[in-house]
Amino acid sequence: MHVNSVDLECIAFLYTRAHGRSELPIGTAFFVELPDGFRYLITARHILEQEQGEIHIRLNTKSGASEYQVTPHEQWHRSYDSDVAALTFVRKPDPKVHLAYKVVPFAHFVNTDYHYTGPALTEELRRKGGIPVQLGNDVYSFSLFTQRPGEQRNLPVVRFGRISGLPGEPIQVKGNPPFEVIGYVTEGLSWGGHSGSPVFWSSGPEVASKRLPDGSEAIAIGRVRGLLGLVSGHFDIPVKPEPTRMIEVERSRVDNFDTMQVRLNAALVVVTPSDCIRKLLMREDLVREREALK
Repeated sequence: MHVNSVDLECIAFLYTRAHGRSELPIGTAFFVELPDGFRYLITARHILEQEQGEIHIRLNTKSGASEYQVTPHEQWHRSYDSDVAALTFVRKPDPKVHLAYKVVPFAHFVNTDYHYTGPALTEELRRKGGIPVQLGNDVYSFSLFTQRPGEQRNLPVVRFGRISGLPGEPIQVKGNPPFEVIGYVTEGLSWGGHSGSPVFWSSGPEVASKRLPDGSEAIAIGRVRGLLGLVSGHFDIPVKPEPTRMIEVERSRVDNFDTMQVRLNAALVVVTPSDCIRKLLMREDLVREREALK
């Protein structure tokens, strides 16, 4: 499946320096832009709640390198009822700024009814309510891979999958403490550092008619993509290790070996819907902040 390279460039990595150690990777964030030009850095709220120190944002620069910007916890806006956090980043892009990043436009969010009605659609499809998000639709996500974050600059990895479950009942996600998400379930392996990464939805082949300037009608077939949400967690399956010679050797070294379990990734990811991001950004205190900054 083809992915949009612009989506790759909206990514930032999050680090912490807890206990005096050098920067430790803890998660992914991404930029979004409102119609009025305000830009926010979005991530998963649980990342902030599990870290005590300042959050170090690693950003790519136009020179091909990267730099850190340090933010205290109190500068982040947190949703009261979903796994979303936002940092006010900048009002308008400045060509003099040396940072290199793109944004996800607000219009590309999947809406409250789990339909895409963004600018990529023809007027006919928008009149019909857009394209529904459905089971089996393709998804992809860009994120931090803690084993290869990039020496000089952020190097996100891309993961692919499909929608396995639509939002319905709350799903408990592991955390400290565990929390619940009413969101999508998608196929895809997750890993430490993937939390907070944007998940993009891609429609199946869509057929639409479009009126050309000369009055004739053309048939267009193609895919559109929108922001489905952000990664909140994944599921593990506890498994007791199979007896092997190596395990028998380890038995003598571990006191609780007989009750010990290993955890296998179940390849199912929980995604907080983009509508939760929209609700946070439209919250009264954030609206007041934008008014004051204009």
